[in-house]
Amino acid sequence: MKNVVFLISLLLGCLTIKAQNYLTHIVKSGENLSIIAGQYKVPQREIELLNNINEKVIIRVGQKILIPLGKTSVKKVEKTNSLPDNNVVAAANKNQYKVQVGDNLTKIARMYAVTEKQLLEWNNMPSDVILIGQVLNISKPNNFVAKKTEPTSPIVSAKTEPKKEIISVENVVKAADIVKPAEVIANKDNVPLPKIAPLKVDNAKPIQTLEPVSTNLSLVSSAFESQFQPTGITSKLKTATFKTGAGWQDKKYYILSNTISIGTTVKLNYNNKITYAKVLGTLPIQANEEQVQMRMSTATAASIGAFDAIFNVEVMY
Repeated sequence: MKNVVFLISLLLGCLTIKAQNYLTHIVKSGENLSIIAGQYKVPQREIELLNNINEKVIIRVGQKILIPLGKTSVKKVEKTNSLPDNNVVAAANKNQYKVQVGDNLTKIARMYAVTEKQLLEWNNMPSDVILIGQVLNISKPNNFVAKKTEPTSPIVSAKTEPKKEIISVENVVKAADIVKPAEVIANKDNVPLPKIAPLKVDNAKPIQTLEPVSTNLSLVSSAFESQFQPTGITSKLKTATFKTGAGWQDKKYYILSNTISIGTTVKLNYNNKITYAKVLGTLPIQANEEQVQMRMSTATAASIGAFDAIFNVEVMY
């Protein structure tokens, strides 16, 4: 009898070890899937399959990534990592949902018959990026207060900008000649006032005129154009790209930066082509690319015609 109990205990122990044949890694600044895979000496593809992601998905600082160990199959680990505590969250609050592997904002919105815009507002989210394990409000919270949207100033293109009147010294002289002062102007006390000296013009000096405004600017349509709120800050940054499937259809353009706050909408100017993008996350540091100060999605770069490996972009925010 003792031998039977011992064998059962041993079998249960082996099953527990096999079911937990993976560990959790929390993403740090500057890390990507390739770096994490090299750190644990695990093929990047196995990490992608285990977490139901691919190389096009951007991982963020603080995100939990499952790392497979040994020869445990992906199917078994996924079954173990099915997040059963999601039912506990639903039972505690029917107005919330815990993000699971394979979820996205569109899928969750359809599940609960709401719009993506409502989910973004109810959860105070700057973008549609969600993380595994994140708890979302799927209905309007009781303490929800809608943000007041300030009206944005209309964009005046260079082509429609009203012409500025150029006032030259010659025109001033002609205007002075129209109104000529009297030789003597008397007031009520009959005290003569001094004569006004005529305006002297030095014809030898050339008349300065204003330089014409450039009319070569072109605006590329962006989903974030209406969210741009300028603060007067402008800088020129060395820029590279990062691969992502976002922006090609919905025109949601993103950039990565370590100097601009996440969620900020910026105005980009490359060779007089202008568009608007949102800061999605921080800039990962990679070898031999210390000179790169900003990265933009491939869709953003294509929209403004930037196809070089590294290029200069004017950023306003």
